[in-house]
Amino acid sequence: MTATRTTSTTPTFQTNWFPRRFPFPRLLPRTWKSPSPICPTRYFRSKSFTYTIVWKYPDGHGNLTNQNQTVIIDDTQAPVPNVATLPVLTGQCSATAIAPTATDNCAGQITATTADPTVYNSQGSFIIHWNFNDGNGNVFTQNQSVLVDDNLAPVPNLATLPTISGECSASVSGVPTATDNCSGQITGTNSNPLTYNSPGTYPILWTYTDVEGNFSTQNQTVTVTGTVQTWFADADGDDFGGSSVVQCLRPANGFVLAELAAGSTGTDDCNDENPAVNPAATEICNSIDDDCDAQIDENVQTTFFADADGDGFGNVLVSQNACTAPVGFVSNSTDCDDADPLEFPGQTWFVDADGDDFGGSSVVQVFAPG
Repeated sequence: MTATRTTSTTPTFQTNWFPRRFPFPRLLPRTWKSPSPICPTRYFRSKSFTYTIVWKYPDGHGNLTNQNQTVIIDDTQAPVPNVATLPVLTGQCSATAIAPTATDNCAGQITATTADPTVYNSQGSFIIHWNFNDGNGNVFTQNQSVLVDDNLAPVPNLATLPTISGECSASVSGVPTATDNCSGQITGTNSNPLTYNSPGTYPILWTYTDVEGNFSTQNQTVTVTGTVQTWFADADGDDFGGSSVVQCLRPANGFVLAELAAGSTGTDDCNDENPAVNPAATEICNSIDDDCDAQIDENVQTTFFADADGDGFGNVLVSQNACTAPVGFVSNSTDCDDADPLEFPGQTWFVDADGDDFGGSSVVQVFAPG
């Protein structure tokens, strides 16, 4: 006997098709027939649907038995992640996430989606919330941690920095650099001088620091050769030094003692801006210490005498040494009466015996005749 069937309803199909088998009733031997395309031998809907199958068992003699069978299609299982625990996504400078997958009992492989960023270019810790949605309302959420942490120090561009050398002086002309995995080129810094003017060996410690505070250091050596000695300055070129400095490098207008005048101490020029003034110069009367003996116009001044009465003859008792005659002084000292301008050596006196203001005779002498 062959059973036939009808369905009590015609379902409304909406989304994905998935296979569903259902068993035949075991009351009688039977063969499945499907007269209607609406209810095929398999049900493929992924949403929740309920179907009723009416089985008919005719015995060939007009006797018929009906039997109903209910088919329920309902996907209630969420996708299962292919990786039970997602690994922490790490990066030194940035991190880019790749969407994980899950396996769904109906939809097969599901690729996760997220509203969070999948590319991180800044330092820090982040969480990505991945969602696996099978399209039937079943959603599984899986979190993934992201850690962007730069912990690598810059790497110097030169494995070994060259030694800087010089005679009496040496300078570092170029600042070394390093390459950082995130920040790119890093310029070295240091707290040491870059120029050295005395013989010796000097270490320089360069530091390369990136924006995250990771740093590396590198040593460089500066070597200065030469001899420290005393240099004497002869600015006016008279072969006598006015000052000295102790150093290796010859300064401008600097000379060693042997290059100066014989007998010079190197600092005995009392005026190194005037070549006429030095210990070998001749003292002249000019109100200057020409020979640098700490005396001015010694032994070259003239003695002048006071001429109080203005008769051109000075008083031997009042004198002053000078290069030129001071006001009120003359070079002779023969005035015997400096209070009377008429009495001086060589004065001519005329005799007016009768008082008529006409002289009758004369005499040359200092004082007026009696």
